[in-house]
Amino acid sequence: MSKIFKSLIFFAIILVFCVPARAAISDPELFFKEKVDELYTILNDENLDEERQYEEINAFVEKSFCLDQMCCYVMRSKWKKLNDQEKENFKKYFTMLITNYYLNKVRQYYKEWQIEILPANEEDKTKDRLPIIVKASQNGFEDVFINFSLYFISGEWKLYNIKAVGVSFLTNFQSQINSDNKKNREKLAEILKGNWERETQEQ
Repeated sequence: MSKIFKSLIFFAIILVFCVPARAAISDPELFFKEKVDELYTILNDENLDEERQYEEINAFVEKSFCLDQMCCYVMRSKWKKLNDQEKENFKKYFTMLITNYYLNKVRQYYKEWQIEILPANEEDKTKDRLPIIVKASQNGFEDVFINFSLYFISGEWKLYNIKAVGVSFLTNFQSQINSDNKKNREKLAEILKGNWERETQEQ
């Protein structure tokens, strides 16, 4: 990923779980609040060493994102052609990328921005999908508006996509994964085989 897009993604991921509670909240907002509480507990737990914290955040990501649907979207028609083991390998890699954004960036920035959830347009709501717009403010910076797509799946809300400054996380990652250049093809082949090591630094 480009450095600019990485910055957008870690910033957007920071925002999705840094929304303060309000007196009256809807189910999707309750989803945000619960995830805030859970994430803060992990980040502030001084008893967790680096490896244990990674495991906790990785498990947190697995619960909070609809990873199967995200991976299917990213891989497009290739997804149906994969066997179960290849799908599992790709999903683990995808989850690792999201987890590392937390470990590398959230701890540095999650306290610096004031967050406000803006009212969703009624016409955009359905029984299982909801777009949420979040405004982030910080002194000395222009306000940033982040669009989140939430899906109601298996009885709970989960995060599906993030769009910041007109850039979609899923669409951008999809274009890279499906790029026809040799380097990307070789990397994807290794990912599907499970031949990758956990990245500990921003790649």
